[in-house]
Amino acid sequence: MTGVKLKITGEDQPGMIADASALLSTIGCNIERLDSYRKNKGSSANFHLHVDAGADREFTHAEIEHIKEETRRMKQKYNLTRAEVGILRHKRVELGSN
Repeated sequence: MTGVKLKITGEDQPGMIADASALLSTIGCNIERLDSYRKNKGSSANFHLHVDAGADREFTHAEIEHIKEETRRMKQKYNLTRAEVGILRHKRVELGSN
């Protein structure tokens, strides 16, 4: 199992969750946990999004670079104060019964 951890923070704007979901979909990830919330109200509202997503295969080097580049693009597009992505890699071990 491999996965992606995505954390973004910034001014609340339409489309942020949609863009994050689209990115994860393009690499075949399933969202396992999604937390979103706002701090403050009105024009000073700060939006926080934390996503854990998993895939049933290892990511290629090109996919990892794509994830990082798209996260940078989202940071610029939405002028985010925080845009962090982590790639989780686990060697899968298949256990058989005796």
